[in-house]
Amino acid sequence: MVCAAKHFLGYGASIGGRNQAPVHVGPRELREVYAVPFGAAIREAGMAGVMNSYASVDGLPCAGSPAILTELLRDELGFRGAVVADYFAVSQLFQNHRTAADAAQAAAQALSAGLDVELPSLDCYQELPGLVGSGRLAEDVIDGAVARVLAQKFQLGQFERPYVDAARAAACFETDDQRTLARRAAAKGVCVLTNDGVLPLDRGALRKVAVIGPHADDRRLLQGDYHYPAHHEIIYRNAWAEISADAGQTEALIETAHVDLDQLPTAGGAFQAGPHYTVHVTPLAGIRSVLGDDVSVKFVRGCHDSDPADQEIEDAVRLARDADVAIVFVGAKSGLLPDCTSGEMRDAVSLDLPGAQTALVAAVSATGTPTIVVVVSGRVHTLSAVADAANALVWSPLPGEEGGNGIADVLVGGVNPSGRLPVTLPRHVGQLPLHHDMRARGDRTEFYGDYLDCSSTPLFPFGHGLSYTSFEYGELRTTAGSTATETSVAVEVRNVGERAGEEVVQLYCRDDVASVARPSRELIGFTRVDLAPGESTTVVFTVPASRLAFYDPAMRRVTEPGTFTFSIGASSADIRTEATVELTGETVLHSLADREMTSVR
Repeated sequence: MVCAAKHFLGYGASIGGRNQAPVHVGPRELREVYAVPFGAAIREAGMAGVMNSYASVDGLPCAGSPAILTELLRDELGFRGAVVADYFAVSQLFQNHRTAADAAQAAAQALSAGLDVELPSLDCYQELPGLVGSGRLAEDVIDGAVARVLAQKFQLGQFERPYVDAARAAACFETDDQRTLARRAAAKGVCVLTNDGVLPLDRGALRKVAVIGPHADDRRLLQGDYHYPAHHEIIYRNAWAEISADAGQTEALIETAHVDLDQLPTAGGAFQAGPHYTVHVTPLAGIRSVLGDDVSVKFVRGCHDSDPADQEIEDAVRLARDADVAIVFVGAKSGLLPDCTSGEMRDAVSLDLPGAQTALVAAVSATGTPTIVVVVSGRVHTLSAVADAANALVWSPLPGEEGGNGIADVLVGGVNPSGRLPVTLPRHVGQLPLHHDMRARGDRTEFYGDYLDCSSTPLFPFGHGLSYTSFEYGELRTTAGSTATETSVAVEVRNVGERAGEEVVQLYCRDDVASVARPSRELIGFTRVDLAPGESTTVVFTVPASRLAFYDPAMRRVTEPGTFTFSIGASSADIRTEATVELTGETVLHSLADREMTSVR
């Protein structure tokens, strides 16, 4: 199997946050920010597939741009695998971007740019024989694409073993070890954002627990929009017309899926999982399982996940008043259909929780019963009102088939929370874009620091996450290298609490004076440490000089001599120790493919 990284490149930076909209990013930002994770996957994991972005970057549609798919991806990043089209991306060169006049010209443009395989069908690449025959496309361009695809097939042994052994596949599917791993992964991904002491729950003191919210007992809401159920509900709901007004694309999707429309149920109705959907443990089921029969756990949905008129808030309030604690599960529904509130094609101008969910949280909290809010969602939300109302706020992004058990393990303290935010959570949508590594002066407004109607700081910073124990950091110790060698950064971390737990130690860096504006703080390394009460360990980060490189005014990737401030902490805003070192030497040039990763021991 070949894994394909997507979408190359800058897809998340579209104007207005609209799917497939143009991206206005300069060449420096494109390389220093957006190309970096692809480069890491190529170097560290041997990534063998890439899928293009639908968008144009500074006017260049990615599906038809040699500058993006060949010069940047292959020449600068060193990619050697195959590039495949996002569905209909080649057709869009003439239908949407208008850089080609017809299907034949789009095919020539995409293949020449370095796009090897058209998907989901040969809408445009069927024109390739005629293009070669007429002399409009050189045969060696096709040879190059074919060679890359065949090379992967040989590497995978597909000519020797073209078919799957169905019996062996079934034996490797849905095993006990896989379920155990899924539960551990779900628990490790849980981020506790606020906690006034209500967590972990004291099982011995509980008699009645109210579980509330649209995400509490719906297995469909545990997965993202590119998981099996989200895609197959299009088929099982006979919902093709809901997702595409373009008849040609609709017919192509149906043909690709090999669907007999006459055999499908009518549109609408309850979620139908399809024949291969694994058992999914909802949060309600997980809580009942870990609390056992001695605790009464009752459930009220409270409201719909998106329809504000569909609510049972009064029922939720009555249940909460009679409980020792109320746990409210809220979020967005990931998918591709119009009733989904997160996912591709589901653009939104508000980051608030959909429907009446914020009102539900406020009403439950107003009962005076301790209220824990758990956000289960595939996107960022503005949660200021929710955070103010909750005694504890927990973030569990799309936890998967064992999600309910993983969340419950953290709520009752069976697992110490160690999830940390991989994104910044804003106070308001007007703060976007907002991230921890803003370039100098990007983190405040002038002259007063804040907006006139909002703080400029995030609600929760990148890397944030609370624990049920406490960790103490020693002084940062450094061994300065040069512009051509490594720098060592070390710190002792001790568990000074009463529980065992994992801490995520995060290393940040600032280039104090550079020839271009650099980020005020940039994550350059992190690691998890698992410590018993009273136990300590020393974490040593080794930072290669190329990890500190950037594009100078002449667009050369360089490491410059000068002072660098290294910071270590529990989040981008919770810095515990830092030190400034001087890197000596001459300015050193690097290629983009040279970017080495920080190592940890």
